[in-house]
Amino acid sequence: MDVAVRFFRGWVGGVVEVVVYGVDNAPKGFRVVRSVEELRSYIGRAFIVVVGDRRLAEELGVAYFTREEWADFKCWYVGVCKV
Repeated sequence: MDVAVRFFRGWVGGVVEVVVYGVDNAPKGFRVVRSVEELRSYIGRAFIVVVGDRRLAEELGVAYFTREEWADFKCWYVGVCKV
């Protein structure tokens, strides 16, 4: 996750879209996609995060987060953590 977060920090406030696959919801401003076909359509046009499917992330060459890492990232990004 550290590499993805460092890479993402460079885009905060920029114009690059962040697309997330493998979750039901994401922070405001992120796009959640539900199918692999839709996800593939964003390759080269967005910062892509796959949550929970390492094999897919490696196949596509995109960022991978475990479910726990995704929860930590959302906590860091939003600034509010559920205890």
